[in-house]
Amino acid sequence: MNYQSKITGFGEYTIEQLTRLQSDLSLNVSVKTLSFCSQYYKTEERDPSVDELRMLDALSTSLEKDLDAIAPTELLTNDAFVAETYADLIKKRKVLNPNATHPCTLKEATRIASAYLFRSGKATPSRCASLIPEHLSLSRSLFGDAVFTAPDSPFRLRILPYATSGGKVGDVFLLATPELGQTQLQFEKRMEDLLQSEHIRPYLKGVYTVSESGVLHTLLTCVNGLSISLSPFSKLNVPMPLTVLTDQFSSSKLLRVSPDRLSALLRRLSDEGIHAFAFAEVTNDAKYTFYRGKEDIFSLHTQFLRMLFHYKAATAKLADEHFLSPAGIDHRILSEASCKYLNVGFPDSDTVKIHDVLSAAASATCKQAYYKTALYATLAPVLSLCACGVDHNDQQLSISIDLPEATTAPQAVGAALSTILGIYRAQTELGIPAQAISTHTTREQATPTVTAFATASGDPRPGEFLQEKNFVYCLTPRLRENGLPDFTSLREMMDTLVRLSKSGAILSARVLCFESITDGIQKMSKGYTCRLTNLTVASCGKLPLGVLIESDRALPFQKVGITVPKKAPVSLPMTVSLPEKDSFIWSECPEVVMIAKQTDADAHILARYLEKNGCCVHLFSSGTTEDARLSRALMGAQTLILCANATMPKTERFNFALSTFRSAGGLSISVGVQKKAQNEFLPFKNGICESVLKKICRK
Repeated sequence: MNYQSKITGFGEYTIEQLTRLQSDLSLNVSVKTLSFCSQYYKTEERDPSVDELRMLDALSTSLEKDLDAIAPTELLTNDAFVAETYADLIKKRKVLNPNATHPCTLKEATRIASAYLFRSGKATPSRCASLIPEHLSLSRSLFGDAVFTAPDSPFRLRILPYATSGGKVGDVFLLATPELGQTQLQFEKRMEDLLQSEHIRPYLKGVYTVSESGVLHTLLTCVNGLSISLSPFSKLNVPMPLTVLTDQFSSSKLLRVSPDRLSALLRRLSDEGIHAFAFAEVTNDAKYTFYRGKEDIFSLHTQFLRMLFHYKAATAKLADEHFLSPAGIDHRILSEASCKYLNVGFPDSDTVKIHDVLSAAASATCKQAYYKTALYATLAPVLSLCACGVDHNDQQLSISIDLPEATTAPQAVGAALSTILGIYRAQTELGIPAQAISTHTTREQATPTVTAFATASGDPRPGEFLQEKNFVYCLTPRLRENGLPDFTSLREMMDTLVRLSKSGAILSARVLCFESITDGIQKMSKGYTCRLTNLTVASCGKLPLGVLIESDRALPFQKVGITVPKKAPVSLPMTVSLPEKDSFIWSECPEVVMIAKQTDADAHILARYLEKNGCCVHLFSSGTTEDARLSRALMGAQTLILCANATMPKTERFNFALSTFRSAGGLSISVGVQKKAQNEFLPFKNGICESVLKKICRK
C-alpha cells in the first residue's frame, strides 16, 4: 500500500474496521474522528487515499496544544456589561458562520469584530496594511528596522499579517522559503526587510507566517475556497504527498498577490535572493481542491476541514470588574523619541510620523480589570490620532494579544476571554476593524498583555506646551456607573477633537489614560508649563480616558489653566563621558551586550538604535539561565550595557568573562535608575547622550 492507494469502502467501515485502520496507518486521531470522516466520504460517494487520511490526521492533531483548541463553554461573571458583550459576540459569530457547530474558541473570538465589520460594509479594508510588531517589548517603530538577536534569544520579532479582507477570487498564493544554505534567522531577517520595502509592499494583498500546523492550516484562516497544486512543492518532479502541506515549511511566508502582478513580484523576489513559487489560486467555491499535475483531482469542503480541529471545553471565570479600575496602561509611540535610555533630542509626542504614516501605540498588562484595561488600551491610540485631525473611521487599527501559556484553568480562561471582549467592545463601538490582529501564548507572562497600534495619513501634534499665554483644556467622555465610557459621548468627543485639530485650534496634545491632569501637565512641561486656574478639575484624580490640549484661542470647554514659562532647574543633572580608550577588542562591527528585564521596551528601542547605527547587539533577559551564551557574547564585545533593574548572572563562568572583558578595555555602562549602584559601571541615569553613542558606534 502506497500513499496514493485508495481505502475502498471507507464510508461503510465499522468501528472495528476503523480501529484496525487507525493502527495499520499509525494515525493519531481518535476512532470517533475517523468515524466522522467516514460519514463525510460516504456523502461524497468516493473513497479517500492513504495520503488524504494522513493529511487529515496531521491537521486534526496539530492544534491540541494551541490556543485555537480552547473554547469556553461556560461563562461565569457578575458583570452585566461583560455578559452582554459576550452575547453580542456570539450573535455576530452566528451571522458570520451559521453552520458552525463547535463552541467559539479564544483565538476565533479575537477576529469576529473585524470580520463582522468588513462583512457588514461598515469598514473598508486597507489596500496596503502595515507590518506591525506583535508585542510591545519587541516593538521599535511601525516601519523601523528590526532588532535581530540569536536564534534562541527570548527577544524575537514577529510580524502581524497584512489585511486580506479586500482580496478577490483569482488571487494567487506564493510560498517564500529559505534558499539552500540560508538559515531560518537569515531568511526571516531578509523577509522582514523586504516586506517593509516600498519596492515590495505595494505588490502584496496579504502576508502570513506559516504556523507549526503547516501551510494548510494557515490557508484555512485566510480564504474559504482554494485550488492547490502540489507540483510546485517538488524540486525533483516527483509526485508530492499531501502531508507536505501539514508537516513542512513552518515559519515560511505566504504571500497573496493579484495574478496580473504575479510575474513582476516573482522577479523582484528572485532579484533579492528569495526563493518563492506560486501554488494556489483563490476560488469562489467553499472547497479546497487539490491537484497533482493536471489529473488526480479531488476536493474537500472547507467546513469539513475546519471541523476536524479538536476543541477543549473550558469554564471561563471572569473577574468582577464593576468597581475595578485598570492600571499600567503605557500609552506612547514606540520609537527612539520615547526611550528613557536615549537622550538625543527627539521631540516628545504621543504620535510620530514615519514614512508619511502617522502612528500611535498603547500597551497594557491586564491585572484584574482585564476587560476595562484592554478596552482603554485599544481606545488610547485612536484618540491620539483624533487629536491630530484624523477621524476614527479613517484610522487603521492593529492589535496584538499576548496570553499566558494555554491552560484550561477557569481563572486563566476568564482573564483571556475578558481581555478579548474588551478589545471586541472597543472595535464594535467605534466601528474600526483590526487590519491586523495576532494572538499567541507565552510562558514569560502571568497575565494578558494588549498592544494596540493606530495608523493613518496625517501630521503629528507635539506632546509638549509650545508657548506662553495659551489656554489648556482637558476633554473627557462621560462615564457610566460601571466605569465604562458613554460611547456616544466618546464618539462626539472624538469628532470634536478632529474638528478642532483641522481648524488649527489644537497646538499640542497628550492623551491621558488612567492618569491625572497633573500627570499630563508634568509630561507636557518642557520649556513651558501650566499655571492652574481650576484647582477642582486638576484635583479630580486619575481619568480613565481624556486628552489634554493646548490652544491659542478660547474654546467652549472647561479650562484647566494657562501656559507659562517653566523655571530652570536649580541644578543640572550630572552628565557622564566615556573615557578615551584605544585598547578595545578589535572587530569589524562594534559589538554590544545588553542585559535587560524581559518586559523592558526601552531596552529594545535602544538596541534598535544601536543596530541602526552599525553595532551588532546581543540582547539578553535579566536572570536568564543561559549564562554560557551570555558569557561567550561578552568575551567578544566592546560594550556592556546594564539596563534599569536588570541583574547579571552570579556564576564563575560569567565572572571570568566579565573580568576578561574589562581587562581588554571593554566599557561597562548602566542606563536608567538602578535600585542599587553597580560597581565599575558608568551611570547614565538620564539616558545616553549623542556624543557617547557615537563613541560606542565608532562614528
